[in-house]
Amino acid sequence: MAALIDSLKEGVGMLKRKDDDAFDRLSNRYTIGMLVTMSLFIATKTYVGDPIDCFTPQEFHDNWVAYTDNYCWIKNTYYVPLDNSLIGPDGLPTPDHSAGEELPYYQWVPIILAFMIAMFAIPVYFWEFAMWKSGYDIESIIKVASKADNINPEERDETNKYLVAQLYRHITFHRNQEQTLGKLPLGNKYGRFLFIMYIITKCLYIAIPLILLNILKTMMGAGFSDYGVRALNGLVMDDGSYIANPMFPRLTMCDFAVRRLGGNIQRYSVQCLLSVNLFNEKVFLVLWWWLWFLAIISIVGLLIWLVRTLRPNSAFGFCSKYLRLLNVVNMSSHSDEQDVRTFVGDYLGLDGVFCMRLLAKNTADVTAAEIITELFKKWRVGRGDKSSLSESKPMLAEDNV
Repeated sequence: MAALIDSLKEGVGMLKRKDDDAFDRLSNRYTIGMLVTMSLFIATKTYVGDPIDCFTPQEFHDNWVAYTDNYCWIKNTYYVPLDNSLIGPDGLPTPDHSAGEELPYYQWVPIILAFMIAMFAIPVYFWEFAMWKSGYDIESIIKVASKADNINPEERDETNKYLVAQLYRHITFHRNQEQTLGKLPLGNKYGRFLFIMYIITKCLYIAIPLILLNILKTMMGAGFSDYGVRALNGLVMDDGSYIANPMFPRLTMCDFAVRRLGGNIQRYSVQCLLSVNLFNEKVFLVLWWWLWFLAIISIVGLLIWLVRTLRPNSAFGFCSKYLRLLNVVNMSSHSDEQDVRTFVGDYLGLDGVFCMRLLAKNTADVTAAEIITELFKKWRVGRGDKSSLSESKPMLAEDNV
């Protein structure tokens, strides 16, 4: 029980993380929350309720009926349309009539959903490892900055100065190493490691839904490839194909043998009501469409980040917007413009600007502007330019209140 409570706490903590964008949250928050809900619901029906009821011969007493239900639940049942006969032309049962129609999945649906939860958690932990490796604790930075939005201006200024001091030490340390060791295409000491790791994380968010769709296709048969389209068409057209869904049938067949005294083996074929499939088909219909949606929307999110980050002058435009917000620089001045370009290109680098973008996405614009402004001022002081500090501190609207 303690382990379960710890797992739930960890899951809730994951839902509260703010170190990514809205596209990622669709996969690592809302999808995981949806899968947990589905898994608990199906598990309750599967392991607590009565997921299967078999129609047994009249001579079966209660113990035999219970045995039949349990056996047919453990052993995979198979689907035969009601129009198909189980008796061959010779009047005998057709041999191997269950071949190709066996249903191997329904006992394992809660475990399948749990596996999907684990798959969607992979990018979360990969991104967490990448942040730890890079030295940028974006989650803590955004968490502290978000709290600063709700405190008085004096305390907020102190909080922001603390964040800026930490960022300044980290960026300066890696810039010094870069000058000593030289430039390399990769590595957490060269100002581009964090962004590259985030792009890989984005690719994981694209790959995982596609991988899961292929795994489900392997488990449930080739018919799962277009299951969502066929099921939705059947539901809209109301032609009965959705009700008599052969992939998630309600009525299935089960074969079993009973050994009697004297070595006599008696075989039975019974019809079973697989009521859990009433819920399974809805769950996998939603999952089919949701996984395709996640793959497509994650591709869109990746393209947006690539265009936004790699477009010429994008980083300069982003930082100058927030610096102008607090009247720190005059972009009509050539010296100020050159300072901003140097600050963005030579000091912040790709990772620094990326960190500021995530900060701006997860906090208020004023908070992001204050942090970028203080970092810019500290950079100017660090290189010996104190002219920026001779001006009075810009006054915010809320300071007049």
